[in-house]
Amino acid sequence: MKSFEYPETVEEEFSEKIHGIEVIDNFRWLEELDNERVKDWIESQNKFTNHHLPKQLVEKYKEGLKDFIYFETESPWIIRGSKAFYIKKGKEEELFRVIMRNLETNDEMILLNPNEWSDDYTDSIFDYYPSFSGNYVVYIKVLGGDEWTATSYILDVNLGKLIDEPIPNTRVGSVAWNLEEGFYYTRYPDKNEVSETEAYNQRDVYYHKLGTSTTEDKLIYKNKDPQVFSFVKSTLDKKDCIIFLQKGYSQIDVYVYRTELEILENICENIDAKFNGNIVENYFFAKTDYLAPNGRIIKIDLRKPEVKNWETIIPEKDYPLDFPLFYGQKIIIRYLEDSYHQLYVYDLEGVKLGKIELPSIGSLSYFDGSWDSNEFQFYFASFLQPYTVFKANIDTFETEIVFQPELDLDLDQYLTELKWFDSKDGTRIPIFLTKKKDTNRDGTNLLLLYAYGGFGYTNVPYYNSRNAFLLEQGFILAHPSIRGGNEFGEEWHRGGMKENKQNVFDDFIAAAEWLIQEQYTQPKLLTIEGASNGGLLTGAVLSQRPELIGNALVEVPVLDMLRYHKFYNAQLWIDEYGNPEKAEEFKFLIEYSPYHKVSKERKYPSILLTTNINDKRVHPMHAFKMTAKMQQIEKSNPVLLRTITKAGHGVVSREQQIEQSAEIVAFIIWRSKKLNR
Repeated sequence: MKSFEYPETVEEEFSEKIHGIEVIDNFRWLEELDNERVKDWIESQNKFTNHHLPKQLVEKYKEGLKDFIYFETESPWIIRGSKAFYIKKGKEEELFRVIMRNLETNDEMILLNPNEWSDDYTDSIFDYYPSFSGNYVVYIKVLGGDEWTATSYILDVNLGKLIDEPIPNTRVGSVAWNLEEGFYYTRYPDKNEVSETEAYNQRDVYYHKLGTSTTEDKLIYKNKDPQVFSFVKSTLDKKDCIIFLQKGYSQIDVYVYRTELEILENICENIDAKFNGNIVENYFFAKTDYLAPNGRIIKIDLRKPEVKNWETIIPEKDYPLDFPLFYGQKIIIRYLEDSYHQLYVYDLEGVKLGKIELPSIGSLSYFDGSWDSNEFQFYFASFLQPYTVFKANIDTFETEIVFQPELDLDLDQYLTELKWFDSKDGTRIPIFLTKKKDTNRDGTNLLLLYAYGGFGYTNVPYYNSRNAFLLEQGFILAHPSIRGGNEFGEEWHRGGMKENKQNVFDDFIAAAEWLIQEQYTQPKLLTIEGASNGGLLTGAVLSQRPELIGNALVEVPVLDMLRYHKFYNAQLWIDEYGNPEKAEEFKFLIEYSPYHKVSKERKYPSILLTTNINDKRVHPMHAFKMTAKMQQIEKSNPVLLRTITKAGHGVVSREQQIEQSAEIVAFIIWRSKKLNR
């Protein structure tokens, strides 16, 4: 059997005692991204990956993927006054343009076109925020995929030019306009003035009045806690600003800033629960999981906001209340039923008025509407349907398609089924299977198993161009709704947090075992995939049960659970994962930490790790150190690393998407065929 000769990685002996346990970390030097030898090591690993990935397959799949990636797309409209704003990407374009449509004349105008900003399409728009009149737009621009460069600009739509000054340090920002005088926004301190961790985490709230210098912007809320980040929302009357302070991933405090009175009022504070809602006159209507893990809608009188005075208007149900929206003087509720979305309309007294019917099992996102209009728009997607724009009427509950991508694909030959299996502890787990209708269950199918399992993130059906291409190659796609997400409410989330994190891995392992037992596939044809927190998932599973897997895709991963909290915004994750600085939490972290769990005594599957140099959320050191250690251990199956030098936590342009997707598909099929001989 072929033995892979990897690029040399120097081991520098290093060990330390943490809570009385000796921890060896001989590849710690790979944490230093600015070190020249680390840069040389990255280059050597990329060259090694280039050499071993089958070039003919990569080029073949690049060409094949174009039909699945290069198609016209458009977002739901944001209607402000007599104007509609939306993003649009032509069939041959790399990046989205921001479009303004005059609703009176129906004329379109390109407001922003990032395709013209850089030759390699790595300068892009993170987000944009039209004012209520539609006369101004705030947009956040990122250079080279690096979030640290994120800067906000104010565009006068009618004059077609920028006004005031740019606002730096606004990555992952939020903006809340008031009645045309200005806007509230979130901003980080300059990283040259504070530590890197503080610069990443501590997002303050400011107010900018149009026509004034941004250097004079008023500080509304100063965030001094590195484990809290803030975001803002306009009140429904467009006068004031609601400030949400998220503490970890299980608590949100809520305040309202009264613009005219210049005071900050507390609504919900220091309650171990999450809140999301808006203000109608003197009442805060919100979804909360306080004493209701599946969520309920409460009504808080702002004149007496104490918990004892809260009124429940929509009680908790057997399935999670996922998201409330406030359009047309009504409350629109997105529920999660068996891990996919349903949409209902309620009045302010909590009476259910009707259900908005959807095309199939799928997911809903990117909503926009207003308190004064009985229509709103949203995205609908499924594993088989690309993101399609729908318009819904709140009074009639009817929908119509505003924009649907045109694909030259026969997706009617495929179907998605919802099945269930038992996890290690007997917990019932749903799993979506997408495949050709005539697929045989004979154990000969290539299968991609994907999940996330953390931070209350819901793994609902979604459209992925690369996965649609894999379907055409004969793959089965499997998406289990494992614990750690919000598929069955906050209890489901907490069942995969901290000391319960092993449940997440057990659920995923049980999914693999069930798929093999039911003869959908066999271990050598099974590829597991996860990104970010999902990269932790695939890293943990390949370290615990490598014999179940043929290939592992470990993308922008979190893998060193003893040092994860020391980089970028990772202190925000302590509430989710646990704190290695605490002895009792260190014990369960070291027990599963993938970087520390892998052993020379075991044989591992083929592995492709990916990371991006400009990723300012998950530090590349996780992928670097894991690659070095795995290459030291596994010689008969390849351990490859792909590092992208101009991308953040994910790729932006279609060109990057095709390149990365083609390499992943080539890797899976190359290794599956090798193992299947």
